[in-house]
Amino acid sequence: MKSLLSNRLVLIIMLTTLFFATGVYASEGDGGLEKVIDGITVHLSFMDKDAQIGTNTVMVALMDASHNPIEDAKVTVAAEMAGDMAGMAGMKPPELLQAEPQSGHDKGQYMAMMNLPDEGKWNITVKIAAGGKESVTDFAIQVINAGPNWNVILGFLGIITAIIVAAAINKKRKAARR
Repeated sequence: MKSLLSNRLVLIIMLTTLFFATGVYASEGDGGLEKVIDGITVHLSFMDKDAQIGTNTVMVALMDASHNPIEDAKVTVAAEMAGDMAGMAGMKPPELLQAEPQSGHDKGQYMAMMNLPDEGKWNITVKIAAGGKESVTDFAIQVINAGPNWNVILGFLGIITAIIVAAAINKKRKAARR
C-alpha cells in the first residue's frame, strides 16, 4: 500500500514538473510593430521578441508600396523614455544609432544594438532616408525586466525533488528486502 502511494506521489511530482517545464517553450511574442509612412512600411521588432532592460538588437524592416524590400536606405533609430521619465534630471538625450543592413538577413532589414537601461514605456524614433525623401515615425514600446525564468527554476526544482524522492523510496525498498 505504501509503495502504491509513493509511486503516485512520484508520478504527481513528475507531472507537475513536466507542466512547469513545458511552459518555458510557450513564448508567443507579438512579432513586432508596423506603421506605414510616406508609402514605406516600417516594421520594428526586437530579436528577443520583447524589449528588455539592457542591450537589445533592434531590427527595422522596410518595404515599399509594392511590398518590395528597400535596400538602399539610411536608417537611424533612437530611444527615449516616454512620459514623465523623459525629462528627468540626469537623463541623457536620445542617442542616434545607425541601423545597418546585416548579411544573413533578408533584404531590406536593418539592425542596430540599442541599450535600454530602465523598464517602462519608451518611444523608439525611426528615421529613414530613401529615394531622395526623408521620413520619421515613432513607435511606443514597453521595456520589461526579464529577470529569472521562474518556470525553468521551478521545473529543475521539481526534477531534483522527484529524483530525491525516488532515491529515498528505492532505499527503503532495499532495506525492507533485507
